[in-house]
Amino acid sequence: MTSRARTITIALALLTACGGGQAATRTTTATDTATERRALDYAALERLRFNQLAMELNLPLFWAADADEDGTVDPDEVRTLDFYPSDATWAEDGRFTAEFERAYAAMLEVERRRLLEDELRSTSPTLLETDLSTLPEPHRAFGRHMLRVAELIDQLYARQVGMDALAPLVSADEPVSQSVFRRNWGARCRGATTETNPLCSPIAGAPPQPVDVYPQSLQEGDDLCARLEGHPRASELLTPFTVVREAGGELTAVPYTEAYRELMQPIAAELRAAAEAITDPEAAARRT
Repeated sequence: MTSRARTITIALALLTACGGGQAATRTTTATDTATERRALDYAALERLRFNQLAMELNLPLFWAADADEDGTVDPDEVRTLDFYPSDATWAEDGRFTAEFERAYAAMLEVERRRLLEDELRSTSPTLLETDLSTLPEPHRAFGRHMLRVAELIDQLYARQVGMDALAPLVSADEPVSQSVFRRNWGARCRGATTETNPLCSPIAGAPPQPVDVYPQSLQEGDDLCARLEGHPRASELLTPFTVVREAGGELTAVPYTEAYRELMQPIAAELRAAAEAITDPEAAARRT
């Protein structure tokens, strides 16, 4: 299945309804990831990797031992190393210094980019190519319109899954982040060895990715579907092919054709143009 066809399939699965639908799964995953990142604090890096990254960044820093075996680096567990070109104070009065916080943030960023590279290196790109140059012009015109339809459907899907909202947060100076974000439709890694690592994200801090079909306020917990199912107008809000909007604290159901009018109308126009481009009798018969 091509990525374009997969886009249409996923969009339908994602946006039909709550209660076992894909939208709730995506929303819960994004929210849980953000919660996990906040809870990690200084447990994001294992001790061996911590020390490797400190050396890579030429920092006189060493995590000597996980004395309490909690998997988290603590102020009394770090040491300042000799024989480095710089000196540093990593902890004072039982607390990490701002200098340590900057160093740790730099280590996390290096690890994040390494994970993104691992994400892409685990893939094998495949070319799908069709030569339409020998076809009659009406057929080539049909193909051009359908390619435009595919591009417009991608734009619609990016809006629906919340990709558009996060796009400004992806650094324009990081091609690897841009590539992972585009490939994965958002801020999560999807590789077999990277998808469970909360550090692996094309956006520093791995923000949650609320979908556009529900208000963001409803997606801040893991009970989205339960809250909608318990709403007095549940049957309206859970109607297929509608989005839920919030205004003045009230939830309303809005049909796709209204919520995404500016994106769907160009798709319809291109589909009509594609149909009109085919003028041979055999194709006309097939249309009827």
